[in-house]
Amino acid sequence: MYLLSHLRGRKHQEAVRHQHEGVDPSREDLASYNIRHIVDAPADKIDPKIALDKERQKALKKRCKKLRLRMAARYVKVFCALECDLTKQVISIMNM
Repeated sequence: MYLLSHLRGRKHQEAVRHQHEGVDPSREDLASYNIRHIVDAPADKIDPKIALDKERQKALKKRCKKLRLRMAARYVKVFCALECDLTKQVISIMNM
């Protein structure tokens, strides 16, 4: 499944066009090009690019969580400040 989505993807199509000097290759040329570059991956090893991408996603998720918590804390701080200002204004109006 991953291979088919890659072969139809933009990156692969651009690489094939670059290899064939910007000209769209025929179906036979494309099939032979694809078959020459396909290798069997061992089942017990993880692709380093995939592992690196997973680590990057994990770091981004952690960074987003920290940012979300900071934004929530600022929201509470600002909301409380506005609420205090409003109550002070209401009290000053009532005292007049």
